[in-house]
Amino acid sequence: MVGALGGELVGVYLHGSGALGGYVAGRSDLDIAAVCERRLAAEEKRLIATLLSHERLACPATSLEFFLITRDAAQSFEPSSLYELNLDTGRNNHDVRVDPSEQPAHWFLLDLAVCRQQGIALYGPPPADVTAGVPPERIAKELRAALEWYERQDPTGFQRALNACRAWRYAEEGLFSSKQDAAAWAKRRGADPRLIDEALARRAGASEGALDRRQVDSIAERAREALRYSLRP
Repeated sequence: MVGALGGELVGVYLHGSGALGGYVAGRSDLDIAAVCERRLAAEEKRLIATLLSHERLACPATSLEFFLITRDAAQSFEPSSLYELNLDTGRNNHDVRVDPSEQPAHWFLLDLAVCRQQGIALYGPPPADVTAGVPPERIAKELRAALEWYERQDPTGFQRALNACRAWRYAEEGLFSSKQDAAAWAKRRGADPRLIDEALARRAGASEGALDRRQVDSIAERAREALRYSLRP
């Protein structure tokens, strides 16, 4: 990618589970964000997607989840320019997107917020030097949107339960954490330990099946309530 963009590549950053200490071999994706100086032409986007494809650059994780954003967009958070390229590539998938309107904005805003707070620079300056801080009220809004997405798409899944733990912890402490760390934190705050253990077991691939809907609803509601009050004086 450095060869494709030359001096216009600003930085490349590891975020997600790899940066937060929650990476699970064989289960986790590799989350990478990159920042460039300007908007890209269609052929430049196609070239980068090809160079990073699993066929050309085999991903050691389940898949590579990569997005490229301009420096200006990383400072403004405008939904229409949240990325130049969004790539999800692995052994069994290769999805290339260039239109941010095709996907919910909350995924990318939260990724930027995690990257700024705890991202690891693989190339270029620290992430805080090239990304603006997403305002806390905007983070709370996007975390609520993510909770609503999981409620619609995966109401009894481990991802919903564990992401509720992460949102709850962020609301209380302003800290992004791995799913494992957030789950342990939620236990200490009174979350049902059996639900937490079952969710973690499913994430690790040790067990399967739906979680108890009422228990998942309960922890999601605790996260929503915490987000509701997190910005009050």
